[in-house]
Amino acid sequence: MKADNSKKATVLVVDDDPTNLKLLVEYLKQFHFHAITLQNGQEALEQSKHLQPDLIVLDVMMPGIDGFEVCSRLKADDETKDIPVMFMTGLVDPEQTLRGFEVGAVDYITKPFRPGEFMARVQTHTTLRQQQKQLQHQNLRFQEQHALIERQRQELKDVNTRKDKFISLVSHDLQQPFSGIFINTERIRQAVEQQRYGKLPEITEQLQTAVENYQVLLENLLTWAKVQQGLLKYQPQPVDLHLIIAKHFALFMAKAEQKQISLTTSNQQRIMVYADVKMIDIIVQNLLSNAIKFTPPGGAVEITVAVDEHEVKVSVSDTGIGIEAAAFPKLFRIDMKYQRAGTFEETGTGLGLTLCKACVEKHGGHIEFTSDLGKGSTFSFTLPLQTPRE
Repeated sequence: MKADNSKKATVLVVDDDPTNLKLLVEYLKQFHFHAITLQNGQEALEQSKHLQPDLIVLDVMMPGIDGFEVCSRLKADDETKDIPVMFMTGLVDPEQTLRGFEVGAVDYITKPFRPGEFMARVQTHTTLRQQQKQLQHQNLRFQEQHALIERQRQELKDVNTRKDKFISLVSHDLQQPFSGIFINTERIRQAVEQQRYGKLPEITEQLQTAVENYQVLLENLLTWAKVQQGLLKYQPQPVDLHLIIAKHFALFMAKAEQKQISLTTSNQQRIMVYADVKMIDIIVQNLLSNAIKFTPPGGAVEITVAVDEHEVKVSVSDTGIGIEAAAFPKLFRIDMKYQRAGTFEETGTGLGLTLCKACVEKHGGHIEFTSDLGKGSTFSFTLPLQTPRE
């Protein structure tokens, strides 16, 4: 009989008699076990957690904490409860044997030992323990694989949900601007036929608004499709943030004046950030568009920029209609659509904030907001300064 040499089993022997310890170690080494010896119960309790032996051979009668108490404490501890314990004693007492099994021992052997019997029992229990460890390890791997499969299944479900939502957006929301275009072109035809040319400026303005809404909607839908397919490439470079804000400031000035809204910015200095220009355009454009859309005539929209040691924070504030608290969880979510008309009945898809969040997170930044119903909202996002993130 020989133990498996490929992986030595560890046996912890606890006995206050040095002679017994020496004899048992010789037996164990002969059969290629890794033997560790201790001479009192307190050491056994402390070392068992660290050593995690495959078997503990434990003397019953020891000074201080006896073997029964040691075994009982080992079995009460989650870290050591699975380690098999084999008692050894010089007394042949059925009641003592029974008590040993009651406190959790797997075997009992009496002194003086018969080497063959002792080693057979040691071999049996260490083999069972190692098999138990293998099963526990396999079970842990199975649980990890099961958890991975569940995560992948949930991710696939989320992807399908977003896909279904995207299809719903395309099929439903594209109808609104198209309807506006069709209705106003028909009104133009009728006005020309009836020679009511005075109506044309009003109708063409409404037609232009419908076309602009369609363009914004289409751009957002196409960008969202790229995000979902991983086709929106992140290509950061040193960029002057002031120039980007100034560009969008000029683009939205006409619309702000049309609604009699004050549009201002405190950003007058050159600030270099490490960012993707197209993504920053998406963020600033959507936040400015929303601010103007939901601000009534006579209101104000302001862009502010704050810089610290590592990043820059851009905020777009308005004195608009605000957002009700119940809608807060729906913002930035494609699966919980939040959509409403602007103060001039402007329409949208609800995709803008979702795109903003995706673009900000590509930069390692974060987007946040505060809003007070009837008083206005502030949306802020962060970007890294010119030095690339490590």
